[in-house]
Amino acid sequence: GAGGTVGTDRVAKAAPDGHTLLIATLAANATAPSVYAKLPYDPTKDFAYIAPLSFSANALLVNAKLPINSLADLIGYAKANPGKLAFSSPGVGISNHLAMELFLIEAGIQALHVPYKGSGPAIAAVLSGEVQMSFDPVASSLGHLRSGALKAVGVSGRSRSPLLPDVPTVGEGGIRNVEAYTWNGLAAPAGTPRAIIERLHADVMNAFKQVELRERLTKMGSEVIDMSPAEFQDFIGKEAVKWGAIARRVGAKVD
Repeated sequence: GAGGTVGTDRVAKAAPDGHTLLIATLAANATAPSVYAKLPYDPTKDFAYIAPLSFSANALLVNAKLPINSLADLIGYAKANPGKLAFSSPGVGISNHLAMELFLIEAGIQALHVPYKGSGPAIAAVLSGEVQMSFDPVASSLGHLRSGALKAVGVSGRSRSPLLPDVPTVGEGGIRNVEAYTWNGLAAPAGTPRAIIERLHADVMNAFKQVELRERLTKMGSEVIDMSPAEFQDFIGKEAVKWGAIARRVGAKVD
């Protein structure tokens, strides 16, 4: 609940014995301090970060009935029809929301943000035409893309998604600096003994050596990036700075 902050707070206050762990996310562990007026935990001080688990690029989705088949079409449509575009997200300050805000800033266009209660309703809104577009992890939208109910005009990763090889990255479409991933990782309460953190990190790394697991993650549109606990902690700090600045710029706030 509340963008993952309820469960995250539960882990922050758990015994630091290695038996209660957290699936850390961008929303709850990087952008939450900039989005929530009263956050009951400190993502920097209250957790020992272990390892990233997956990174998933987002697809920029548009309603299939719109005369838009590329990023250039989308930007042209937005400029020719001011006030006519709206986009959905699973909630204020969620990675999908902030990725779209960053895209709009870099593209020099505007669209109304309409937050929904979860990814399902957010995508349903694009399908119905209630809103015109959304960012969503590639794997989540594949069925709708293959059926023709939605169109993807860009991918927010460093490179094209193997699941959508014909869809260019946002960078290839001429909009730079819009690299956005929905990521998650493993964390423990602060104070967890270093030996436990290192053991858990080693277990994660050994799991990722399994070819079957890596292949399954690839089919889900997820990328595995190896990081040490210290590197993962540093990465989250940088994500907080990057996305926190976007959240503050667009006034993404939850009371």
